[in-house]
Amino acid sequence: MVTLSTTLVILAFCLISVVFLWRFIRDRDWERLSTSALAPALKIHSAFMVPALLAILTLWVVNIEVGQIVLCFACGFFVPTLLSHSGMTAYLRSLLLLALALVATLLLPGEGYKLPWAGLMVGLILSKTIDVIALEKEPTLEDVLPAFLWLTGAYWTRTADTANWLHLHQQVILGALLVAVVVRWFQGPFLKEDKLYVKRLTFSAIGGLLLLIMVTKVFVAMEVTTLALVAGAGFFLTYVLEALDTGQDTPVLRAVKQLLFIGIVTLVVSRQFGMIGLMVLASTTIVAASPHAAALAGLFWGGRVLLQSFTFEFNTNMTGINVMHAYTSAALYGGFFLAIVLSILLVRSGSRLVSCLLTVTAAVVGPVSANFFLHAEPSAALLLSSLIACVLMSFLATPLSERESRNLEGIMLVPSLMVSVAILTNQLLETGKIVDSQIRIWVLIVIGFVASMVLFAASKLPSDPRKKPEHDPEIVSKGGTHKAIQLPLEPESSAEEKSGDSSG
Repeated sequence: MVTLSTTLVILAFCLISVVFLWRFIRDRDWERLSTSALAPALKIHSAFMVPALLAILTLWVVNIEVGQIVLCFACGFFVPTLLSHSGMTAYLRSLLLLALALVATLLLPGEGYKLPWAGLMVGLILSKTIDVIALEKEPTLEDVLPAFLWLTGAYWTRTADTANWLHLHQQVILGALLVAVVVRWFQGPFLKEDKLYVKRLTFSAIGGLLLLIMVTKVFVAMEVTTLALVAGAGFFLTYVLEALDTGQDTPVLRAVKQLLFIGIVTLVVSRQFGMIGLMVLASTTIVAASPHAAALAGLFWGGRVLLQSFTFEFNTNMTGINVMHAYTSAALYGGFFLAIVLSILLVRSGSRLVSCLLTVTAAVVGPVSANFFLHAEPSAALLLSSLIACVLMSFLATPLSERESRNLEGIMLVPSLMVSVAILTNQLLETGKIVDSQIRIWVLIVIGFVASMVLFAASKLPSDPRKKPEHDPEIVSKGGTHKAIQLPLEPESSAEEKSGDSSG
């Protein structure tokens, strides 16, 4: 699937191995390894995997060979699951998953790679969605982000990039990820005290310079040297987003600042450098030691590139998405509605399992229905609006509701899961055009039956005993006076506990 130079591949595996072993030995990470949490997690994951496998197997109805898809899905699903519940730190898991993602793209065939790749991505994102929303006590996107970005970048180069730039852009994306790994490796002891941002500026410049050296000396491609500026700006933006996470601003003001920074940089980089600029920008986000806002931004930029691949390949309107079309505007409405409802669900629901079940169902049924009943342009509109709405709600839902939700980060996995499902079921775009109304009615009946079964299962799942729902203050009247009794809130974790990143 990828055509990387042998030198770069060797460099990548050597660097990842050295950094992994350094941190594994220095931090005595083997002492954290445990399988005690694996068995309960596998039960939950298996409950989601079985229906997913059955859904993939039904693709044979539209004459799709499902054997390789099932294999890729199983690998993408179970490997992250085993690592997530092994006790290993998120940063070390991210290095392992990046190496495994690189191996997968080297092994996937050059022809017919799209559906197996989509199966791999669906497995990877679905596994992480279940962990973030339903299982993890301290959810993090750090472990899955580098692998997701590499798989997204590799797919974009093979699908939507021109043949003249394909090889070079693949090397630049991997090079940016490796530079971020190096910067993250060396920054630990220096960023503990940096009130004036001098050290952050220094490391940002070093990151940009390292990518410039790789482009000019390793890739020998002077035409992409300006991407080093994108890398430097991306590193500094990542540090700013990370600092805002632990700043003194009110939650609403902090979210507004972060969204403004992300939006402005997205506009400038996509306008001046295109999708390769967004991929380099997303790669820089893995340097964050406390990757909340930075990881959300990385998923947003990676999801935008992934959506570009879907739109370029299946949308016949070469000017993009015509939002004035009736079906397209309706799909835009549906995408915003889906993201907002799921965000409210994650914040307000008393059961994390129920939230996960409904979120995953919506993320799968939405693109499948759009592919079959509409066509490519409305499907792309649904995916675009969900991507934009999810990044807005991931920052704003908690401050606006004034309720803490540790699993809200999972909402940013939904757009990428939807795009991957849309690519996996792209054959429905053509099938939906040729079937008669009777088959459409039967499909509607099946979707209604699935939705009914999911709602029934959700109603039977118990509430999470660890998550106490908030109530309005109880007003107690006695002797003409009123006293408001506020239920105690769960204490927040400290910044040191959330970072989990030791020096060196």
